[in-house]
Amino acid sequence: MSARQLAEPNFPDIVTSVLARTGLGAANLTIEVTETAVFGGGRAVQAVKALHGLGVKIALDDFGTGHSSLGLLQTVPVDTLKVDKSFVDNITMAGRHAVIATALIQVSDGLGLTAVAEGVETAEQAAELHRLGYQMAQGYFFGRPVPQPDFLTAYAQQAGVS
Repeated sequence: MSARQLAEPNFPDIVTSVLARTGLGAANLTIEVTETAVFGGGRAVQAVKALHGLGVKIALDDFGTGHSSLGLLQTVPVDTLKVDKSFVDNITMAGRHAVIATALIQVSDGLGLTAVAEGVETAEQAAELHRLGYQMAQGYFFGRPVPQPDFLTAYAQQAGVS
């Protein structure tokens, strides 16, 4: 969700209405927000807290690139940290990126959060992230974005379903 959407005074009410209309359980919905969307606090954080109070899961996208990432974990209810691609790109080389990726999985585990490594493009990156403890990842290594009809066809073919 964008900062603008979160700042709308009735945004949590809209989400509540859509959940009721569709029959989707709140626990089955995850809303992604960026650090910058909630950094300033105010209405955006109130909206995130209201949505989380309904049972909607909150994912903090591009984690590690904002101004006060760790501080946000104390003020914003979060279920998932989506570790930014910039920490994944050079994960197979020793140095700072590996240290930061390791620290972020430890923070996630310590706080009982799910960590998702973003931007995984190679088998080597996926293997190293798994070795570090990441159970979830996304990126071109796993598949390129496709429109829904193509996704459903590709999924059915992969699963052996016609």
